[in-house]
Amino acid sequence: MKIAIIGRPNVGKSTLFNRLIGKRKALETSIPGTTRDQNRAITHWAGQELELIDTPGIKSPNPQETTALRELETSILKQSERASAEADVIIYLIDFQTGPMSEDYELIKKLRRQKNKPIILAVNKADKINEQAEAQKYVKLGLGEASPLSAKSGLGANRLLDRVISFAPAKKEKTVVETPRLPKIKIALVGKPNVGKSSLFNALLQEEQVVVSPLPHTTRDTNDTTIFYREHELVLIDTAGLRKKARIYESDQIEIFSVQATLQTIKKADIILLLTEAAIVPTVQDLKISKLITDNLRGLIIVANKWDTVAEKTTTTMAHYRTEFYNQFRSLDWAPLIFTDVRVPRQGRIWGLDQKYLGEVAATARGKRSTGANPLHQLLDLALAIHQNQSRWLTTEQLKNFIHWAAKKHAPPICNNRRPRIISFEQVGTIPPTFQLTLPSRITLPEHYLNYLKNSLQTQFSFWGTPIHLLCRSPKRKN
Repeated sequence: MKIAIIGRPNVGKSTLFNRLIGKRKALETSIPGTTRDQNRAITHWAGQELELIDTPGIKSPNPQETTALRELETSILKQSERASAEADVIIYLIDFQTGPMSEDYELIKKLRRQKNKPIILAVNKADKINEQAEAQKYVKLGLGEASPLSAKSGLGANRLLDRVISFAPAKKEKTVVETPRLPKIKIALVGKPNVGKSSLFNALLQEEQVVVSPLPHTTRDTNDTTIFYREHELVLIDTAGLRKKARIYESDQIEIFSVQATLQTIKKADIILLLTEAAIVPTVQDLKISKLITDNLRGLIIVANKWDTVAEKTTTTMAHYRTEFYNQFRSLDWAPLIFTDVRVPRQGRIWGLDQKYLGEVAATARGKRSTGANPLHQLLDLALAIHQNQSRWLTTEQLKNFIHWAAKKHAPPICNNRRPRIISFEQVGTIPPTFQLTLPSRITLPEHYLNYLKNSLQTQFSFWGTPIHLLCRSPKRKN
């Protein structure tokens, strides 16, 4: 059952959304127009599963604004219209302090054109509406009894949910067949502002899920959508652009919160799609973002977007860009790089997947159903292949042979006047693949030798797309 929260800007829709789902997912500020995209989350009430949709505040585009701003406001308006059309129940929220305004009457008139769709009137920032004169204001809206509440404190939220589920269809008895579920794979789109993250997000979903605009910093919230692809549950996450810290003003509360949300997403995602612009040489900021990703040991695909904007392309242009990129980002040579073009809404193309990855990507997809013929789905196949690498365990025999070969090829550097002896080498975890070296007490290995072992592991066992985590320990002393 889907419930859309609709209303004018700054009436508390995001605060109510966060209150009803029990966590702070949507960005909340006192600045009108903070929300620009739909925000969705699942919650449960009285045995019912509810999908709540937070929407941007509805206002008409201002003819006095620039063309780009008017187009942005039109796109934002469409997000709310899509949510209301998709919802089973609409919560129309107004502010008790301002009361109904002329825009409310117009918006409700439009919403009521959707036949047989329940609309619940909720009045935020109010404990109760008990004066006849006040109540009359809300009766005139034609939606019946109003539900007073305080989204900030939670007062009245439970009663609102009770009204929502009163419109739920009667439950049908179902025979539940327990089937094993694969874990969710979280895939986040990350990069500088205006590199095409939201366009790629929409193209992967093949719907206008988030607002796209040539204006930088259009995306503010992290937006996640779950899809089922080749028998896997994928959570695609669009994020706000990350620009240089020096350019973020301390007074810009929205951007500060947006950046914090993006950084949290990087920590929680399984795989990151790092977007750059194919027509522009990678920058220091790209390098800093990539370091955030590798420091958090996330799987990685580098996406050189806007391939269509590269002028005077030849048969060697792609190879030249790839060489230049890896020369600047030497520590990312384990991450695949692809080229995309998503300038056509809801569509896109992909090029340049290195031949060495094609076999494993094809093997991942073999025998599993896809959903539609979206050319960009090869990107999802690539992510699934990386997730398999992240989840792979090596046998004891493989690790024994590997460490013997690696130490023979390059012996560990002398430490404390003796050549270190590696007592054991084992795998202790996955996502990312995590290995542990046991060394004699008071013996350490330098960083360059540990990097040699990690690089050799990636090469020998084809751990592409995922970093390797390597731990060192000394054996426990016997009492």
